[in-house]
Amino acid sequence: MEKLLAYLNSLSKVDRLRFVGACKTTEGYLRKAVSTGQLLGTTTCVLIESESGGAVTRKDLHPDDWEAHWPELAAQPATRRAGDPAPELGPDSPDETPSRKNIMEFGLDQPPLYTSADHAADQPAPHDRAQTKGK
Repeated sequence: MEKLLAYLNSLSKVDRLRFVGACKTTEGYLRKAVSTGQLLGTTTCVLIESESGGAVTRKDLHPDDWEAHWPELAAQPATRRAGDPAPELGPDSPDETPSRKNIMEFGLDQPPLYTSADHAADQPAPHDRAQTKGK
C-alpha cells in the first residue's frame, strides 16, 4: 500500500482527481485504506493498476493473497512498469492485456462506489430560510 501512497503523492492535485475519478473512488478513501491497512476491492485494484500504468500493481495492493484473486498473474512474468518497452506481440498473443480482461470480467456497468450524496457532508449546509424570514 505504500506504493499507492507514493504514487498518489507524486501526482499533482489535478492528476490525482483524474486518477481517482478514473478508478471510480475518492482520494480520501484511498488514503484512509492506506493508513488503516484496509485491503481494496479487486475491481478497484484492477483500475488502479491500469490507470497508474503499472506503477502500482495488483500484487502491490494484495501482497499476501493476489494469487487467490488473480490466478492468471502467477503464470505471467513480472508486471511491466510505466516506461518499459511494450512486449512484442506474436500471432498467438492475446488481444487484450490481463488488466483489460479483468476490467471486462468485473464490468464497469456497476454502480459507482460513491455518489454525489456521499459528498453532501463535504458541502456547506444550505442556508436555513426559516431563520431569516422575520428579518
